[in-house]
Parts: sequence; C-alpha cells; structure tokens
Amino acid sequence: MKNILFAITTLSFLIGFSQEKKIAPYFLKQDFALFENLLNTHPQLHEYTTPEDLTSLIETSRQQLEHSLTPLEFYKTLSLIISNIHDANTRLYAGNNIYTHDSFYPILFKPISGSLYADIEDQNIPVGSKLISINNIPADSIISSIKQYVVSDGENETRKFKKIEAYFGLYHYYEFGSSKSYTSVFETPEGEILNVTLEGCSFESLNSLNKIRHSYSYKGENKTNLPYLSYTDDKKVIQLTVNTFGIQPTQFKNELRKLFSLIENEGFKYLIIDIRENEGGYRENAIELMSYLSKEDFSQIRTRSIKTNKYPQTQYLINTFSDEDFNTIYNNGFVSKTDSKKHLMTPKNNAFNGQVFVLTSGLNTANASLFAMNAKNEDHIQLVGEETGGNYYFHMGGQTIYYQLPNSKIKVVLPTERIVHDVDFGNNPEGMGVVPHHIVDITVEDLIEGFDTQLNYIFDTLIPASDKPALVSKPSLPHQGIQAVR
Repeated sequence: MKNILFAITTLSFLIGFSQEKKIAPYFLKQDFALFENLLNTHPQLHEYTTPEDLTSLIETSRQQLEHSLTPLEFYKTLSLIISNIHDANTRLYAGNNIYTHDSFYPILFKPISGSLYADIEDQNIPVGSKLISINNIPADSIISSIKQYVVSDGENETRKFKKIEAYFGLYHYYEFGSSKSYTSVFETPEGEILNVTLEGCSFESLNSLNKIRHSYSYKGENKTNLPYLSYTDDKKVIQLTVNTFGIQPTQFKNELRKLFSLIENEGFKYLIIDIRENEGGYRENAIELMSYLSKEDFSQIRTRSIKTNKYPQTQYLINTFSDEDFNTIYNNGFVSKTDSKKHLMTPKNNAFNGQVFVLTSGLNTANASLFAMNAKNEDHIQLVGEETGGNYYFHMGGQTIYYQLPNSKIKVVLPTERIVHDVDFGNNPEGMGVVPHHIVDITVEDLIEGFDTQLNYIFDTLIPASDKPALVSKPSLPHQGIQAVR
C-alpha cells in the first residue's frame, strides 16, 4: 500500500488538538493508511474474523474519514476494528489530546456474573449495590458498548470484565462522553431502588478511588511487583504471589531462589501460586517459576511463524520489545519449530513436591497465560478462579512493535508472531483462554464482606479438613501471615 508522506509542518499544528478541535480528513486518512499498513504485518488477522467481514469493517470505517473527526471519534473508529481482531496483544492507546474534559463517572465497580456492583462505599451508595442505569441507559447496554475498548483472545470475556473493573470511568467516557453530573439508578443489597445524581470527578480523583475499594484485591498495602510469600498459622500451606513476569530475569531468578529455599526448608504440604494480577512479561520468568513446580521436563512452543520482518514507515516506530533473538529463530525463513528457551524447561532439584494450586484471572495473557497452560497439564496442580485472557492453544506475541499515528497521537501495539503451543487438543475449549479446573467467581456477599472468594474456596473445598487452615478475608502482605478468620 502506498505510504502517505508525513509533513513535519502539520505536526506542530496538530499537537495540542483538543477534543473539540477536529482533525481534517486529509490527516485522518494519513493516519488510517499507516494503521492499515501496520495491520498487514499482523501474523494472523483472520483467526476469528473472516477476511470479508474485516475488509467490510475497514471500508465502512474509511467512509467516516470524509468528514473531520475529533481524536476521540477517530480512536473509537479504530477501536472497533481492533476489537474485531480478537487478539489480546493487538491494542490501542488513546493520545492525551482526547482528555479535554475533566468530569468522569465517580463510582468503581466489581463485575459479578455479568453485572456491575458498587465497590466503594461512597455517594451514599452501599457496597454491593447493583448498577441499573446511568443517564437512562441500561447497565447491560453500557457494558455491551464499552467492551469494544478491551481486547482479549477469541471469545474470552473474563479479561474484558477485569479491565472494565479497573477502568470503567475511562471506558464510559470514551463511549458516552463527559458530564458534570450523572443520573444513576442502583438496587441495594436489600432490594431498595436508589435514584441518585452523582457529580463527575476529575481524572486524578478517579484514580485515587482505588484506595477506598472494598473488594479484597485492592485492600493490600505496600504492594510489590516482586514475588512474595504469605504464611498460614499451621505451617502446612504457603502462598506465593507473583503479580508480574515483567521483572528483569536475573532479579526474578534470584528472588525465586530465595523464596523456594524457604519453602523447601519449612516443609509445606500445599503451595498456592497467585497470578491473578499477572498480565505477562518475560517468558523466561514464566519458565523459571514452572521449573520449581514441574516434576518432568515440559514444553511450551510447537511452531512459531511471522508474516514479515520488515515494518512500514519506521519513522513512526516508537518502541519494540522482545526477550528473544529473532534473527536466530528465523534465520531460515518465516516459520520455525525451534524453541530458543527449551533448555530451560526442566525441573529444579528443589522443585516443590506437594499439592499446588494456581489462582488465575482474566488478566492473565501472553506469558502469564502460557504459565497457566503449563500448570494445567501437571497432574499435581489444580487451577482455581477465572478463565485466563490468553488463548490456550496459541497466541500472538513474540517481538512487539509500538507505533504512534502522527496526527491523532494514537499508539498502536502489535505482535509479530503466531505461536502455537505444544499441547494436545481436547482438554480445553477452542477459542477460549485456559479454563481452570475449578471456576470460582466472587459473590456479592463476599464483595460486601471483603472476602477473597477464590482463595477461600481452596481452603474450604480443596484442602482436606485435617490440614485446613483458617479461611482468609484479607490479602496477605509480603512475608506476613495470612490474616483474619472468617
């Protein structure tokens, strides 16, 4: 496709474009042409959407460019295309030029069984109150509309709801705009209908609301990205929380070495691995953790392929990320059956010998989901929680490229590889994430009480009565005992 040259003189003109100041069709088409070129580098655009359907959507979107659009309107147009690719690693980030209004919806929610429940005791709305409508728009319609701003693999829904939980106010602003006040209807846990008018809050205030969330996952203080241990009183169960694989591998390896030395010395029978907040990172770290759990050599990748190793208009390329040498992997073409990290996939001498439980969530994508896939195929490991956001049988990943569209300032993030996992078909539904052995959703009652439903399910249901520790109502802090009896 012919590239449209970017005039540097227009860049300074467009910097500072606000929500009200629209981008002219010429510049929209310039950004759209680059966007299309980038999509052509994607390793498998049509995994879930037919070429005809995607082409039709792109052409319909192109017709909108005959008129000037605001940066937000253009972002929404591209988001609809990205959403229909159904790939968690293909995503957009809006430029700062769309945040010209400073009045966001002021309530945070916990999604439960497809509905939204108030997760802060604020504005005289009790925790656990179910959202019915905002500005006369039913909650179901709101959820359906804002899902397009969250990408996940295939037909996965758990990732969409986890992101809506974290960023509802932002997604609501994308879809419905800003308002000084929001007429809202709630149903309280007692069944009372509340009609309230809520004043919008600033973006800074919206972020600070996380500090007063009621749900267990936001209660921990002094959170750390480093893996850490939490103990129960009876010394039979130990919990290892790994919130990210995005730590430099050398440091991650050293931390695990120290932690598993403690685990080995104290002779625990049960190990709980909590990766519910883990969205991936270095594959080497996911392998390192699995090597402390696996009893035999394991595998991750069967084949990997790229569509191209040349990227368009690199003057707009702002970053790349990879933890592997792609020149070595693809030195003989565009398909490889070599896993460059295969030599790392062997059990440690002090690998844990007891029963392992892994807590999963819809946030788990890329290498976090790959870790969950490996864990699911170990006989002594049971997965508990939500379906992961990353596909069980394959994912798009590898080297990731980051572009910024010159006029709208929208960032486009694309994977470059299609990676087929080394697993047999049949033990997981197709088109979905890693489905745990025990699917456990939070309940409204546990939201109100601040209990960790999924962790307590392990204690209450999966650990024998003779070994059962106290149930957990609050998350643990690093290197402190698991607290509070239910």
